Amino acid sequence: MSDAVSKIKRQPVKGVKNLFQRGDSFYLLVSINGKQHYEKLAAGNRTDAEHERNIRVGELRSQGRIELQVGEDLSFSELAARFIEHERGPSGKLTKRTCDLREQLLSKHVVPALGEMQARSITTPHIQSLADRLTKGTDGTPLSGSSVRGIVTSVSCVMSFGCRYGHVTSNACREVSLPSASRTSEPRYLDHRDVLRLLGALTPSFKPVAACAYYAALRASEVLSLRWADVSLETATIHVRQGKTRASINSVPVPLPLLGILRAHRDAQASKGLQRITEDALVFPTSTGQPQSRRNALRAVNNASKLVGLWSEEDGREPVGLHDLRHSAASFYFSQGHKTREVSRLLRHANPGVTMAVYSGLSPQEDEQIIEAGRNAWAV
Repeated sequence: MSDAVSKIKRQPVKGVKNLFQRGDSFYLLVSINGKQHYEKLAAGNRTDAEHERNIRVGELRSQGRIELQVGEDLSFSELAARFIEHERGPSGKLTKRTCDLREQLLSKHVVPALGEMQARSITTPHIQSLADRLTKGTDGTPLSGSSVRGIVTSVSCVMSFGCRYGHVTSNACREVSLPSASRTSEPRYLDHRDVLRLLGALTPSFKPVAACAYYAALRASEVLSLRWADVSLETATIHVRQGKTRASINSVPVPLPLLGILRAHRDAQASKGLQRITEDALVFPTSTGQPQSRRNALRAVNNASKLVGLWSEEDGREPVGLHDLRHSAASFYFSQGHKTREVSRLLRHANPGVTMAVYSGLSPQEDEQIIEAGRNAWAV
């Protein structure tokens, strides 16, 4: 290296963390065992340098040798990106599904409002103002209490991460007053005929989504994450691989009505291109092949429930949602004489106690059987 080049200060490569350039040479800057370390890369251009940088960072992380630089003055957007990067690495504690959800909530609701602020300058009033705006719908549609809580929890995760690495001095979310996560009305339990009317009012894009929520008792996130490898039309089985709990990751039967709906949906997808029915393809993509939005699916069911007279803006209840179809499936199973442990398995609850806690009012036949058994126990 010439004396002239050696005197040039290493300059950060814009848009790529920890990558620096001096002359035609590129360097990776990391913190190993608490000490900053420059490592010269073999790459001779930016594209190759980025690629080599990603490989080398992965190697160092897999060896447990790399640490994030401590104490940098980051914007909230930068801190959130580092939090997600950390959680996706070998040291992360979040599941992929939770990490995806955190990233989605942050990018959609928080980064537009707070992303440019320095993370260490964010205070409790900033977070409180954001929560209040989301609850009231100042910038759009009002969000439910549980949604607002999920968003603030995501911010809290980022701030706690920042505290651990010296980017912020305190977690501004701890004193925020949050709305209740409770529903403002009771869950809807539709009878079978009402569900059929609802399904009949849905478009071909969303009818099979709602049908899975009812006939297979799947949660919205479970339905929308299905891929064709998870659906066996030959054995009439759906394998849930991304569930809410460990018990949720299980197989469920596909009743005959749902089997017919899924076959018709698969044929419709195949007519748009065979790539839409490969094992890795999403079962319910958008028209452009992207993952279907949960919000769009919910809106479709809401509108259909209004169209067939199951909800109006004047009746004081919430619109019928996808999760109400899962509740209705539980109601149907109980009405057909299934026992709690059987319904618990079909809903993939952690144990029958969860089922009884949620649906205690839907299984009177079991109460009668318990009382009768109590009477007969002493008849000896």
